Amino acid sequence: MIIDCHGHYTTAPKALEAWRNQKIAGIKDPAVMPKVADLKISDDELRETIEANQQERGADLTIFSPRASFMAHHIGYFAISSTWASISNELCYRVSKLFPDNFIGAAMLSQSPGVDPKTCIPELEKCVKEYGFVGINLNPDPSGGWWTSPLLQGPISPSLGIAMDMSIQLKAENGAICTLSLSFNNDGPLGTFFRYIGDTATYIARYDDLYTGKDEKIDVSKVDVSMNGIELQDREFFAAIREGREPNASVEQVLPCYRVLGELGQQLQ
Repeated sequence: MIIDCHGHYTTAPKALEAWRNQKIAGIKDPAVMPKVADLKISDDELRETIEANQQERGADLTIFSPRASFMAHHIGYFAISSTWASISNELCYRVSKLFPDNFIGAAMLSQSPGVDPKTCIPELEKCVKEYGFVGINLNPDPSGGWWTSPLLQGPISPSLGIAMDMSIQLKAENGAICTLSLSFNNDGPLGTFFRYIGDTATYIARYDDLYTGKDEKIDVSKVDVSMNGIELQDREFFAAIREGREPNASVEQVLPCYRVLGELGQQLQ
């Protein structure tokens, strides 16, 4: 059995995005704020967004959560995040009911900047007890890059002094080592992106878009069969499992990079 432990509902019906955009517009103009009942998505629409995609990816079971780029806890206030989390989680639950052998849910939390994380408990309990979800998506910075909220992160490494869920792991085919810098190293509301700093150039990846260090967009539409990085990663890992080989960008492949970074760190101390 092939289990995809990190799936997001990136193919959700367009009506969801349209409702979300109207909800965001309603923050400034309450007259256009949509009601939950205004969002109507049928089971047939859900099936249509899932069936072909599931067959292409080849996974037997996917731990399935709302689209990462849609979570955006920094937009609006708690009521906005709470409603959006509830709607997004319910859609994932409906998919899991339509395809019980292929999907099991992971929850989006109703986090909001400056709001006690305990407010997430009702949504979490609902997803676990009623929906049968087996995981959650925890946003370490619900303020969206301002880092004004208490930091939520993994345990601190006693040797490195940083959260162990942060990583530095990119090695180009020619042997060049790049570092992956998260947005807390910068000033301003930079949101969720990764900056790849190479020997001669810097690149910024914002979800499925790639930019130069001067914020010039790079056309990557013909690089591969999909523009969805998570999908491409899944395809590679599933293909490696089927073919009995080591996947590209495996942990073992990046260990030399970690060793070099460790040696550099020792020299700087």
